[in-house]
Amino acid sequence: MDPQSFIIGLMAGITLFGGGILIAMIVLERPRYGPRCWLGFVASLSRRLRLWPGSQQKTSREWLQAEADHQRLRKTVLDELERRKALKGRSQSPEQKRDPADKP
Repeated sequence: MDPQSFIIGLMAGITLFGGGILIAMIVLERPRYGPRCWLGFVASLSRRLRLWPGSQQKTSREWLQAEADHQRLRKTVLDELERRKALKGRSQSPEQKRDPADKP
């Protein structure tokens, strides 16, 4: 057997041995609960939390409070805009609207 074929055979053996060890590690270290189980667990947990007694009432109260706050804020902003528009309309009298270059 010449040295070149011995080295090629040795490298092939090491590669096969390393590949076998790698495959064994992957198979033996695989978790029992795969991603599908975790997804089902998370989905069931979120469903339980949504259906927990009192959580729906709390959520409804929070939504109603936020909606009321939003309506109150919108009303104050609209009132402020109307007030500004009314002040702007009153401050510009017909004399002020004329061009100053047209003075006699």
